[in-house]
Amino acid sequence: VCACAEHKAVDLVSPSFSSRVPNRVAVLPMDNMSTDLDATPLIRPIVQERMIYRGYNCLPLEQVDEVLKEKGVMVSHDVYMFRPQELGQMLGVDAVVYGTVDEFNKHYAVLFADIIVGLKLAMVDTMSGDTLWRSEHSASQNTALNTLLVALQYYDKPADALAAAAAYNAAFAVLSAYRPYAEEAAAQAMASLPPGPMGARPYPWDLNQRALDNDPVLLFMGKSSSITTYSPRSPAGSRQKVQPETAPRQMAPGPPGKGQPRENIIIKREPAYDRPQDRNSQQPTPLPVPNPERVEQRKKARAKQGEKQEPGN
Repeated sequence: VCACAEHKAVDLVSPSFSSRVPNRVAVLPMDNMSTDLDATPLIRPIVQERMIYRGYNCLPLEQVDEVLKEKGVMVSHDVYMFRPQELGQMLGVDAVVYGTVDEFNKHYAVLFADIIVGLKLAMVDTMSGDTLWRSEHSASQNTALNTLLVALQYYDKPADALAAAAAYNAAFAVLSAYRPYAEEAAAQAMASLPPGPMGARPYPWDLNQRALDNDPVLLFMGKSSSITTYSPRSPAGSRQKVQPETAPRQMAPGPPGKGQPRENIIIKREPAYDRPQDRNSQQPTPLPVPNPERVEQRKKARAKQGEKQEPGN
């Protein structure tokens, strides 16, 4: 059970869309108006994939970024320096999709927590510069109702009720992933987009929300971007996208005969030192070489001790 906040939604489709359905589309780098710098690396490939399954032939995101960088686009907001007609000529597309992540935040206040993802999208014709389609949607969830239900289980113990409610909200704030809400916001926004020339197909995430093999969203997130995300509300300002938490971790094979791999652990070995005072030295003193004569004497002494013990046995 969850309580979801209501947010204003906008859906506009040009009356002439049916006569100007674009065949080739480019999803441009998106601006990020939230404080989370990982917002656009997640949402942009989601929009790209949903656009493809909506029936549009989309230019690969890496190719879009490469062409734009050659034209001087270093920050996502730089795409607005060019007219849609110029972008269409650069990229060789019939339409471009502008996007802005309005919200991508979590809030936690001991007895309340929520998560929200807000998205704005617009498809612009690169021949006329007209907006063919525009949509604004968000997906959110808060813990108000669930917090009340958790607290009611301890109605006769107020202290336990507060502790349980606080623990539930803390777990929600820490464990809630952005991906489902980003997918929902994109799905709601693109529900009003007319199908493309290749026809709409079911989107895999809508059929099964489990991680897919070779998930294109995660694959794109794991790559380094050549264009920096414009993020004015972030304390760190604009920066390049970072490796996501969902990127695969490097693992080292475990010992022979074991089925489970172990994490790759780097062991730092300290150099051997001859004297304690040498530990402060940057160059360790090599260990002394054993004297061969003394080694031979010790072997003979051990042999004699063994001969003396044999008669007693």
